[in-house]
Amino acid sequence: MKISQLVLLMVITATALAQENQAAARPHTKSPPRSLASCDCEQTWDQLIQVQQAELTDLNNEIGGLRALTTMLRSDAGTVPDTNVRDALQVNADMWETHISNLQKHVVRLQGLIEEEKAKQQIQQHGKTSAPRDYR
Repeated sequence: MKISQLVLLMVITATALAQENQAAARPHTKSPPRSLASCDCEQTWDQLIQVQQAELTDLNNEIGGLRALTTMLRSDAGTVPDTNVRDALQVNADMWETHISNLQKHVVRLQGLIEEEKAKQQIQQHGKTSAPRDYR
């Protein structure tokens, strides 16, 4: 019985790690080169913001998957009669929850940066479109 429980633990951990490795192996969308002479800077910023938002969406999806696996790990730990194995599974789940929490904080930080850049871009666009007033 103990061997099957350890195998279950290894399968769950391997699944979570495989999911993390797949996300890391995914090719990132390349940003356009900065030094193009005919480059429209506003369009480049829009593209960079879109890339960042796509990456945040992927990261949120990964976080959701990790949360589901952690819930399954805790649930399975509750059915294990051996207290040492159960405790080890709970510690493993605690570790994953800490990692998930840190990832979520990172997402919030990145979302704030994106919003800040959008606001700066809108201010700059507004400054370009409004003509200086002549008060003579």
